Amino acid sequence: MSFPRPLAALAFVAVFSSSYAQNEPVPAPQQPPVTVLDAKLAELKRLEESADSVVKKISELTTSGGVTQSDEVIAQLKRMVDELSEIRSLVKRIEQEVMDLRSGQTTQKSTTDKLGQDVSNLKKTQITLYSQFQYQDSDRIYPASSLNTTANDAFRFRRIRLGVKHQADERTGIRLGIEFANGTNQSQAQIRDAYVMYSIRPMKGQEGTTFLAGQRNMPLGYEIERSSSEREFPEQALYNSTLFNSETGRGVALRYGIDANQTMEVGLWNSLTINDPEQKDLPAGPGNRLAMAARYRYTDGGFSMGVSGFAGKRPAYSQVISNVLTTSPEVDRRFVYLDAAYQGLFDKNFTLRGEVMKGKDRVPSSTPGAGKVAHELSGFQIQAGYLLNARNRFDLRWEQFDPDLGSVANAINGYGLAWTHYLNPNMKFTFAHEFFFDEARDANASVNFQKRYQISTFRLQFRF
Repeated sequence: MSFPRPLAALAFVAVFSSSYAQNEPVPAPQQPPVTVLDAKLAELKRLEESADSVVKKISELTTSGGVTQSDEVIAQLKRMVDELSEIRSLVKRIEQEVMDLRSGQTTQKSTTDKLGQDVSNLKKTQITLYSQFQYQDSDRIYPASSLNTTANDAFRFRRIRLGVKHQADERTGIRLGIEFANGTNQSQAQIRDAYVMYSIRPMKGQEGTTFLAGQRNMPLGYEIERSSSEREFPEQALYNSTLFNSETGRGVALRYGIDANQTMEVGLWNSLTINDPEQKDLPAGPGNRLAMAARYRYTDGGFSMGVSGFAGKRPAYSQVISNVLTTSPEVDRRFVYLDAAYQGLFDKNFTLRGEVMKGKDRVPSSTPGAGKVAHELSGFQIQAGYLLNARNRFDLRWEQFDPDLGSVANAINGYGLAWTHYLNPNMKFTFAHEFFFDEARDANASVNFQKRYQISTFRLQFRF
């Protein structure tokens, strides 16, 4: 049987068309456009995942037994809590925007712009505040020439510190800190931190290179750089508070993160801190004197150690006293610091740290004198701390400051006990009692200096 030619041709065309259609690529189905609602829901899911991750990290820290064992762990935990709070705030806002979108109460453009601006501002700027309100009692007697012949036992604000951190871009950051409880009556404002940081080589963990310029804490030892909000005792050791009053200097520095365990810094600074008695009432940098400062630090788990140095000149200091120009001469000013700390020594809740300083300088004084020259001097402190539980910590400290190693019987020894009670993550109460033995004081002198005196401090600190 044979097909008619017209039918055969039609069959050939049909078969050929079918074969061509099977070989022709099938176009991918078009995806529906992503709506504002879809974007919000995706962002909401991402934030919830981020929150879960932060909660997991907080859980790991709190179950490790060292929540308040070290300043570093406390700071890390506070950053995580702040991050979780920020995430929750964004989640609530996005949930409201999703409800608005579903009910037709807002537009795609306005909500997208608003969310983008909120996230951008959240990442760029951070504001912090802490205050220290205290009562202090002491039996210390001051010189008869002083405005106060006995100690000032009173309620007062020791610090009211406002801080602003702004990250302009991934390389550039600005820090500003203002103290509102400065001066004799703690009623004056003073800029404490004001500096810019620029990442020459962006940081990857601890590694990277950063340039810093402005006013900030000096990179010497471990105590001067620590925030006063994190210290276990009310005040710094005497050698630090005397020789580097306010801890704050002005200069430029280069910080280099060698690897995850090692960092170093080298910089050029004004020779005196901003509240040095021979500097605070004068324009910055009298005598055009600058100084070099350098530091190296190694950290590995609970162990850390550092070595730092400072070298420069203390400028001549003059005043007219009884119509006579009196001048303290220019002297060499140099220091070497060695510090170490071990967290978890003998027991996971026990911390031991120490710092030794040796140098040359004159003890700064707002009253000049031709005989006020430089001497070899030294200082040290040893501090032991034990975390009793998540809310209570006890610390012991022994400190010494010898302002003239060339003379005998002039060292000051201090012994202190501090109890810290953490009321909540943002508030703590500290009680400290310290004894001081000043060998240079003469109990039989006419000014009635006593060799032994004590100071008790009750302090309540709040920060956010």
